[in-house]
Amino acid sequence: MLIKLFNGKNTTKQLFIIVAYGLLISLVPVSIAPNYGFNPLYVSFYHLVANHPWAIKLSFFLALVLPILLTQFYSQERGLLIRKHYHFLFLSLLLLFSNFNAWTLNPVILSLLFVVIGTQKLFQLEQSDRASEELAFGAMLFSFASLIYSVLAWDVILVISALFIFRQVKVREIVLVLTSFLIPYIYLFSIFFLQGRFMEKFDEMQRIFADYFLPINWGVPWYQMVFNGLLLFLTVAAIVRLITKNKSKLIQVREYTNFIVLSLGFTIILLLVAGANTAYHYQLILFYIALVVSIYFSDLKTNWYFESIILLILIHNVYIIFLQLYA
Repeated sequence: MLIKLFNGKNTTKQLFIIVAYGLLISLVPVSIAPNYGFNPLYVSFYHLVANHPWAIKLSFFLALVLPILLTQFYSQERGLLIRKHYHFLFLSLLLLFSNFNAWTLNPVILSLLFVVIGTQKLFQLEQSDRASEELAFGAMLFSFASLIYSVLAWDVILVISALFIFRQVKVREIVLVLTSFLIPYIYLFSIFFLQGRFMEKFDEMQRIFADYFLPINWGVPWYQMVFNGLLLFLTVAAIVRLITKNKSKLIQVREYTNFIVLSLGFTIILLLVAGANTAYHYQLILFYIALVVSIYFSDLKTNWYFESIILLILIHNVYIIFLQLYA
């Protein structure tokens, strides 16, 4: 079965399944989402590519593939995933393309690369001789991500939380995080000031902190409800296992795992402020879930119920792709 195959060392078979599934999802046309909220970098990007379908498709491909490949590489380097186990490459595609909004180029997808690289910079805090530089650069990357997808402005809290996990917290490092996070905003609003749009854009930005609502769609199809139930079970099982068995791992691996689980929990909380971007915000949650479950599966002995869950999710996704192509 699939988990057993990805827990083996037959790289050729693993990559064949990943590429075959990737080709399947590439059959569905890609569109670009309109802008909702204060996302200045996304607005600029939207105007640049919106009238060029080839640019939308290429950007969509790069915006997904690069973060996935980097996360696989970084996770193996940090000891989170076993080498030659490519669970994450498969599960990230499997979970990200599990809903009808998946084939939309949107702010969340474009911000993903900055989030991934920024997270790796935070992971280097403990080992690097240039911790202050890594911290400042990581905070700025999260800041750039928030200029693409404004909800991620709240991730400054996550960056500060990293200090409590990877270092002994110092006030000057918290100040460094806040200053580094603000620098891109200061530069951007200086441009707005020169253009005479400072107050207009400032009022627009303030809405990030006032958009508190969680749209709930009660008309979810039955197959999507089944998928949500399977995903919830899988996620809870993975988190419980990682928390309870984490003590057997190296302290650095434990810290990395703790931060990833914290990032998942914090991203779920941010649903409350995602507002009109809620449908796309789920993509970020699914990305973190794919990583958490992949770490779990790396140490998991094959069992029939998890194999069945992955198979059912795969069938669910094939059905969605069919509906996208022929409905």
